[in-house]
Amino acid sequence: MFADRILETPLHAARFVSLIPFQRLEAIGKDRVEVWHSVQSFLSRGCGDSEDHAVLLCNLLLGFGLDA
Repeated sequence: MFADRILETPLHAARFVSLIPFQRLEAIGKDRVEVWHSVQSFLSRGCGDSEDHAVLLCNLLLGFGLDA
C-alpha cells in the first residue's frame, strides 16, 4: 500500500465516486445532451452523469492496478 494515497482501497474509491451527485444535462426539446467532461471538470462541477462517474471510477481502479 502506498503511504501517499488518500483513498486506501478500491472500495474507498467506489464509495468516493458514489458520493458525487448525479446530474444529467438536458436541453429543451431533447431528452439528453451527450457531453463528455474531463475528470477535472467533473470534479470541479461536483456532479455529473453516469459516463462521468464511470470514467472517474475506472481511472481510480486502474490506479490500484485493477483491470477496469
